[in-house]
Amino acid sequence: MSIRLAIPFTVLLLFATSAAAQLQQGLIRGTVLAPNGNAVEDAHVSAGVMKGSNILTEQSADTDSHGQFVFSGLALGEYRLSAEKTEAGYLSTGIDILNGRKPALTITLTEEIPSSTALIHLGPKAGIITGWVLDSLTGSTISAKLSLSPVNGSSWSMTGTNQKFKFRVLVPADTAFRLGACADGYKPWFYADPSRPGSPVPVQLASGAELNVVIKLEPVPDRAKMSCAASTF
Repeated sequence: MSIRLAIPFTVLLLFATSAAAQLQQGLIRGTVLAPNGNAVEDAHVSAGVMKGSNILTEQSADTDSHGQFVFSGLALGEYRLSAEKTEAGYLSTGIDILNGRKPALTITLTEEIPSSTALIHLGPKAGIITGWVLDSLTGSTISAKLSLSPVNGSSWSMTGTNQKFKFRVLVPADTAFRLGACADGYKPWFYADPSRPGSPVPVQLASGAELNVVIKLEPVPDRAKMSCAASTF
């Protein structure tokens, strides 16, 4: 004769609720600091959920007037933190194509240690490249792609421009870069010595320095044969 024990549904629900609460008990708080040690207000902080070396999803938060941020109700696991404030000239502290040598700031939340505190130090303000991309014949603004490639490495990054607005690109300070541009139907362009247009030269800006560039792209007769590929130029 077998005996069955009936477990009330409410008890099962309590167990499930308790387990879910344990999985969502994580908390990360911290402060974002400028190079001079001052707190940075309205910095943009990201907490990426990690699986191995990949970021699955991200949460974001802005710092308050004391440079502080909080992520609460987090599932337990590994998180990668980064911060930036590009409108003030501060590049992301995270790993990116142009500056992959930065160590990742990772935090692991466990049942034993479900909360953590972090300090995120922003680097020096970036150099800024601004300008327009124009048709060399008509002088009208055109959409284009910009290419940045560090002189001391093979990695590169691309960003698009809008034909109505001036572009603004941040680059790590005191770092030499090759700058190029292209658009469908136009000859590729690269930053060069004005006295020697055929000789590419690197761009290197001090922290906070700004370079304004007017890029004039030359249209080609058979525009269909000239496409703007995702590569350096």
